[in-house]
Amino acid sequence: MAEDLGVVLVLGVLVEALVEVPGVVGSGLGGGAEGGDGGLLLADEKTTMQELNSRLAPSLDKDYSCYYDPIRDLKNRTVYITVDSNKIHLDIDNSRMTLNDCRMKCEMEQSLRQAVEADINGLQKVLDDLTVQKSDLEMQYESLGEELVALKKNHEDPKLSSI
Repeated sequence: MAEDLGVVLVLGVLVEALVEVPGVVGSGLGGGAEGGDGGLLLADEKTTMQELNSRLAPSLDKDYSCYYDPIRDLKNRTVYITVDSNKIHLDIDNSRMTLNDCRMKCEMEQSLRQAVEADINGLQKVLDDLTVQKSDLEMQYESLGEELVALKKNHEDPKLSSI
């Protein structure tokens, strides 16, 4: 971790130095030629490298250990926040699944309710028909009872007249 920070800082210093050194901008980090004399280029490169080294040396000598603890703390916070975020996403997914289950159950209950209501309506019609048949049978029973009484009366009358 400390080595990574050092490399990043060194690269940052190198980039700053390259931008500030005249004649280096545009030539790239690996060197290059803007034209002309090869000997002059080597001298310029040597001078450039010496300037870069002189600028880099103070950066390498700096003590960056004071940054290690805050960086470690920030990394730990990042891990905790990521874990919390993942827990929240998991809770959201679980809530969505529960909601979908409840919707499916509600739809199933609704279809069952409609089926039961249809059965009730059908049975209500059957009950109405049975009530009508019952009243018809009661009327037939009463009329047959009256007819039986009348027949008994008629049957008794001839016996009485013969005595």
